[in-house]
Amino acid sequence: MSASLTPNAVELISRSEVSSSVVVQVVEIDKLSSSPETFRLLISDSVNAVWAVLTPKMNEKFNKGDVIQITDYKLGERE
Repeated sequence: MSASLTPNAVELISRSEVSSSVVVQVVEIDKLSSSPETFRLLISDSVNAVWAVLTPKMNEKFNKGDVIQITDYKLGERE
């Protein structure tokens, strides 16, 4: 996988306009206090950033600074 981040990946994800996959960087990792078995990642495309909540099976697979490829995602409810 190339280390090049996908331009505007966060915006594309938020608009459900991702046709295949995007490459982003993990900026921060945080354990949710409401559910100690659930983690969230702050992901960035180098311009924008957004929090992503992981399914429990994905916990602890990522490290801060990792460049990752997102191939599947589900948008949550907006508040």
